[in-house]
Amino acid sequence: MKKNIVYAVRVIMMLIVLTLGILGYIYYEKTLVVWWLPVIVAVTAVVATIPWSRGRWQWFVGDDKTFNILCHIFAVGCITYFLMMGGNYLLADKDSMHKEEVMVEDKKHNVRKTGYRSGRHYRRSNRTTHSYYLTVRLEDGTLKEMPVTASLYNRVRAGRPIEICLQEGALGFRVIKED
Repeated sequence: MKKNIVYAVRVIMMLIVLTLGILGYIYYEKTLVVWWLPVIVAVTAVVATIPWSRGRWQWFVGDDKTFNILCHIFAVGCITYFLMMGGNYLLADKDSMHKEEVMVEDKKHNVRKTGYRSGRHYRRSNRTTHSYYLTVRLEDGTLKEMPVTASLYNRVRAGRPIEICLQEGALGFRVIKED
């Protein structure tokens, strides 16, 4: 019984850390920041905390030192990435909201066919998923590829301006917010 509880706690912890990493990426897509800056911050946090991680993950992974370090890299990296991107986005200053006119440089439409597993077999289905992206040039000259809805994607044309709402994030990075 105790072994099952330990496995359940391990799975729940890893799902939470993975969810935080995914949420960090979602907030990154809505933030005007260069891609390498949050990665450098996360790597710095991982490297700075490695000396204190010895033995801290043994309750989670057992006595394997290599797996101990890999768990530390994954968990601390995902948590730091989320804290930076999520903190900037979620704690954005609501009073600083302003509309900015940006130029649409490019439109991208990704179509993927999905599949599913049935036992040991991988089966393809006719179901497709669509994702829509606009590459916009802001007034200061920076380019940002942002995910948009299908209705907005169909309304805009490349080379024409659109208005987006921007807020100043908690860490100083501007974030794209919905009206």
